[in-house]
Amino acid sequence: MGYHSINTQIMFDANCLIRDIVPLWPGAVHDARILRQSGLFQIMEQNVVDDQHQYLLGDSGYPCKRWLLTPFMNPADEHQLIYNRAHKRTRSVVERSIGILKRRWAILHNEIRLHPLKSCK
Repeated sequence: MGYHSINTQIMFDANCLIRDIVPLWPGAVHDARILRQSGLFQIMEQNVVDDQHQYLLGDSGYPCKRWLLTPFMNPADEHQLIYNRAHKRTRSVVERSIGILKRRWAILHNEIRLHPLKSCK
């Protein structure tokens, strides 16, 4: 340890555009807690979106919700395996987008040398 880190919730669309970002939590806070405390969670839980057929993809660290699709931990059949493969391919947009951000702004990939509150701003 001995350094500060910030856990950031970030949502991209299929075109790698940032649709939501919350860079406010200490690095030790679990992703699922950040989501639960976010405005995005409230919006999705209350069906506030215009199109009722919008879904988010999350990794296995998130709870499966009607609007949040996560992979099967232990796929039981071929259908679940196919779903997991499609989920992984689709989520690769997020991983690629995060890689782009880290290459553009090195601070996102290295240690923070500023006070965390200043870094979040």
